[in-house]
Amino acid sequence: RLGLRCIQTKANDAQIYDKSLGVFDRILCDVVCSGYGVIRRKPEIRYKDPAEGVALPQTQLAILTTSARYLAPGGRLVYSTCTLNPAENEGVVNAFLREHRELALCGEPVTCLPEQTAGMGFSMPCWKSGRDKNKFTVKGAAPMEKIDISSMTLPQLTEWVTGTLGEPKFRAGQIYRWIHQKRVGSFAEMTNLSTALRQKLEERAFLTVLTTRRRLESKLDETVKLLLELPDQNCVEAVLMRYEHGLSLCISTQVGCRMGCKFCASTLGGLVRSLTPAEMLGEVYEAERQAGEPISSLVLMGIGEPLDNYRNVLDFLTILSSPEGRNLSLRHVSLSTCGLCDRIDELAELGLGLTLSISLHAADDETRSGIMPVNKQYNIARLMQSCKNYFAKTGRRISYEYALIAGVNDSPAHAEALARLLGGQNCHVNLIPVNPVAERGTKRPDKGAVQRFAARLGALGLNATVRRELGSDI
Repeated sequence: RLGLRCIQTKANDAQIYDKSLGVFDRILCDVVCSGYGVIRRKPEIRYKDPAEGVALPQTQLAILTTSARYLAPGGRLVYSTCTLNPAENEGVVNAFLREHRELALCGEPVTCLPEQTAGMGFSMPCWKSGRDKNKFTVKGAAPMEKIDISSMTLPQLTEWVTGTLGEPKFRAGQIYRWIHQKRVGSFAEMTNLSTALRQKLEERAFLTVLTTRRRLESKLDETVKLLLELPDQNCVEAVLMRYEHGLSLCISTQVGCRMGCKFCASTLGGLVRSLTPAEMLGEVYEAERQAGEPISSLVLMGIGEPLDNYRNVLDFLTILSSPEGRNLSLRHVSLSTCGLCDRIDELAELGLGLTLSISLHAADDETRSGIMPVNKQYNIARLMQSCKNYFAKTGRRISYEYALIAGVNDSPAHAEALARLLGGQNCHVNLIPVNPVAERGTKRPDKGAVQRFAARLGALGLNATVRRELGSDI
């Protein structure tokens, strides 16, 4: 239409990363949008279904997040919409910035409808490489004058303290230990810092602290379920479980989830947003405060898909295992994923020593695609390739989670298919009778069927156990 001859086109799902495309210095991310308040003369192309319109910001954020993965160091990314809906403009921009602290907003967004209210219309914020975003403002949103330093790794904090605040390097270590070892909730409590420095911190930074909104204790065992409130009043769950080896904690990595697994309650409302590193650390710190003792192991198996919040999870793990921070060995951490293979491959290269738990739940593509939409992108063959690569790179045995759903994946034939698929791997199968979810219509098999399934796997040479149920009354 424009007469350009230097364009190559490629049809693809913009929410899915294609590694073969490489990286780019300039990216225009022009997302699908509602056209609300802009396309007044073409009502036939506006969204008719309100539910679709409500879901759009999450789709836009997913496309923008994927686009950022193609950005070369020093490159620029422009995000563009054609709508007056703030949720699709500054809402998406702010959510993106929270998750991508390695990018910096360069200048003010461009609004191509000058007669409209500032910050509305064609929203085109642009990012470049860098971390210090607190200098920039998103038009139509509150000035981003403060930065969450409790989400920073020690090198990131050191760079900010020396560069932005102009303070000596050792001050970063002091601040870091106040946050992650002494776990203060305010800068005023950092008593070995000067009054002037504490004032600078108050003006330019903030600390993330989680609070317990509700605590449930099991009468059957020592399991404790915590409903934790985030700074924006969203809530996530964390669960404390007592084992012979000590206290284990299961935490969430997102508010909601967009993976859409048919047996999981967490996906019913879709993805609201991902947690910051500080919020995940806050789950650990508040749970330990509630328990009155440190945890000995951690599982990222609560609400959300950890590898869909990859960069924040990596920063969280870095702080968690830092000798100057929580100092928990990553060999005591398990990360559960539905199978985002590209991220599993990246994780393998890092050699962190994590235990990888794969939510498998079926041994054939037809069954797995029916209950786990992710399998349509990363099928079982591709997933097995990534799992074998992870073991080869790290030497860490993989745990396969298998939720038994009555009439779906619990037959002797399913057990035999699972044994064939995993035979020869250094792995463990964790059988989980599914928790019924009213909205999903799933049912758990009876105890006899579960035991027969486990026995069949054992007879076929597969290491499998039925997960011990804890806190079933809460």
